[in-house]
Amino acid sequence: MFTTRYDLLRPLLSIVLIVAINLLAVSAIAQTTDEDLDIGWIHRLPELDYVPNSPQPDVDGWPTAGQIVTWQAVVKNWFATDQTDVEYEWLLDGVPIGSGVATLTAGEHTAIDLDWEWTFDRHELTIIIDPLDEIAEFSESNNELMVYTNAISVGFWVEETIYDYFHEFQHELGIGSNSWEDWGQRHVARWNQMFADAIYPDSPDGVLDRIRCDKVVLVPDGALPLAWGYYPTNHPDTSDKTVDLMWGFPASLLNGTRYTDHTTIDDFNEFYFEGSLMHELGHARYLVDTYGFDTWGGQVFIEEDGVPIEGTDYMPHVNTGGAVFLSEYVGLMHTTYTFVDEYSTAAMNRIAGHRALAGNYNAPYNLGSFMQNLADENVLTVTDSSGEPLAGASVQVYQATGQPGVWYGKHFDNIPDLDLFADADGQVYLGRCPFSDTGAITHYYELCNSVIIVRLEYDGTVGYEFMHAGLFNFEYWRGNTTEAHFTLELELSTGVDIAPQPLVSLGNYPNPFNPGTEIRYELGREMQVKLMVYSLDGRLVTVLREDLQPAGTHVVRWNGRDSDGRSLASGTYLCAVAGDGVVQTHKMVLVR
Repeated sequence: MFTTRYDLLRPLLSIVLIVAINLLAVSAIAQTTDEDLDIGWIHRLPELDYVPNSPQPDVDGWPTAGQIVTWQAVVKNWFATDQTDVEYEWLLDGVPIGSGVATLTAGEHTAIDLDWEWTFDRHELTIIIDPLDEIAEFSESNNELMVYTNAISVGFWVEETIYDYFHEFQHELGIGSNSWEDWGQRHVARWNQMFADAIYPDSPDGVLDRIRCDKVVLVPDGALPLAWGYYPTNHPDTSDKTVDLMWGFPASLLNGTRYTDHTTIDDFNEFYFEGSLMHELGHARYLVDTYGFDTWGGQVFIEEDGVPIEGTDYMPHVNTGGAVFLSEYVGLMHTTYTFVDEYSTAAMNRIAGHRALAGNYNAPYNLGSFMQNLADENVLTVTDSSGEPLAGASVQVYQATGQPGVWYGKHFDNIPDLDLFADADGQVYLGRCPFSDTGAITHYYELCNSVIIVRLEYDGTVGYEFMHAGLFNFEYWRGNTTEAHFTLELELSTGVDIAPQPLVSLGNYPNPFNPGTEIRYELGREMQVKLMVYSLDGRLVTVLREDLQPAGTHVVRWNGRDSDGRSLASGTYLCAVAGDGVVQTHKMVLVR
């Protein structure tokens, strides 16, 4: 009988095949989302409250230099069984400083501690669990987490149903995300990168602070807000002063379409990236909405020779939505949540390294306190378009009063609040605060006086320009606290174009909005009009009005719901006004 080489290898090949099958079976089992270890956050002990109205918030509420603090890496074991002898390693600035093994209880969060001598210097502290990948898991990407040791802390309160929902569906993104914590840490990392990238002439090192998630608090459905807060999102637990920022995630957020897209990796998909979260938490660091500087035609009632100037050559619309002035600061605190604008960067750097002072929620009573940073005297030089000073020019300043029920409400009447004349150098002195008679700037609900309109008249010609408080704040921050200088180069006009248009879309206000907004449009004559709202993908959301309407200005309120009354998710929507063969559209931004 002859024995082939294959016959000799058959037992060995069988063993290899069995091992391979077993490994594939283990790998297949490990692809379930409940076969995973997941670092959720890193908590610092002792917990320290911020000190309200502290004169030194860069020291009060922080550990003292040299004090021993304990860092706790909180790890979630999604397995149905305890995981024993799980190796872990701590690194400081990439250098190992500690290691050990831990038992991770099935289905629970377990803390892994590291004692460390506190310093205010910034370090990168990293925890890695199962560093040799000895445990077969659904995801390896959530086995490592880095935090900045001197970061400003944020806490998140999450109701059970939304926590379970994220664990059930985050994996469908296909990026190794497996939990609400993975989603939250993705935002913290993105936030910190945005801070690092916010490089401007006045902020050459970007935003100086970093953010660290210090806690995730799981609560039953319907529990938020705790401690008598007003909103479950803004005020999840106002009794907790150990973090500098807080936000809540009630189960009600699952109503509607907010988190229904489980697969699209896109900055407009909130299940992947919810930029509005970082926008809202910016308010807890006192930041204001820079879109509050925007001014709309329906807010200006100034006239020339009895003719309203809004929409004329004196004050043309700057977009199809009917705005007459738009803020140049269009980043995080406007409607573009992927970068931090120049103004907000500089404002945050005024409080770099500071604990909260007047609340760690949105919004504390010192919201926008930096807007009061104005020089003792503000000097305005007026010139023509070639830069030639206009000696003796008439300079009038119109201040804004409020609008009931409107966010960032402004009303500019036809009576100037300051009447001045330029000196031989074309200069006028505006005083400390040309924005109000009280000397205070308000940038909030129903009153936004942070914008002024300047009217210049010279040699029979007239021009208008907008100025906002951000320009004045910047000069103060640059060290010009006693006297700040500004120049306006104005195009001067001698006439107005008042020819009526058959259909003019004046936009909506406020924009962005939550929960409702007023849509304005003007008809030059009576016509059949249809007012509609579409999603960006062209889907009809709702028809707000369809009838024969008279000439004049029309205002229709939209509550951010579709035709079935369902609350819509945050995002950009298109308003379309159609009449007499003309269709005009503009974008509306809903922020939940």
